Amino acid sequence: MGSLMRHTRMIANLGLLLGALTAGLAAMMPWWNGSAEVIPGAVDTPTPAGQALCGVLAGVIVAGWLLSATLPARARQVTAVLLALVGLIMMWAAFTGPGEAPDASLVGDVAPHQPTGWHWAALPGGVLTVAGAVAMVIGAPSWRRRADRFDRQAPETISPDDDPADLWKAMDAGLDPTADDGGITGPSSERTGG
Repeated sequence: MGSLMRHTRMIANLGLLLGALTAGLAAMMPWWNGSAEVIPGAVDTPTPAGQALCGVLAGVIVAGWLLSATLPARARQVTAVLLALVGLIMMWAAFTGPGEAPDASLVGDVAPHQPTGWHWAALPGGVLTVAGAVAMVIGAPSWRRRADRFDRQAPETISPDDDPADLWKAMDAGLDPTADDGGITGPSSERTGG
């Protein structure tokens, strides 16, 4: 069972990180080939809304992944559901594509606008994000939080019968309180007659 949960954590982490990387790649690459001369001498390549959306979603995925490392199990599952929604939005951006060609009537054309196909890079990013989020929903209840390693251990309960004076008297008598058997050790055993 521990191996399965370790694998779900690995699948979740890889899925979310690779999803964020491919979303970032889809946001960085041009979705349109061509440019328009907005101001004489200055060339502007239009950015479709889906391309900008992929860049934002890549940041959201990384933020959700980092946040999930500190959250308890139930909140981690809620975060995973939200990340799955982000992956679905990214897939929607891939299917809607770069949209219509930029309007050339308002600006002078320098080159014709052709879609490049880079919008399809958002599709595997969305699929990987959804897969990682599903693995997180399934496995999150059994994962430890990263912050748990810094929690203090519960103090040992001290019974009313434990009197510190008794410990000192036992050490004066030659008893070693750190010994496993609590017995008498060393040369002091000769003094007590043991």
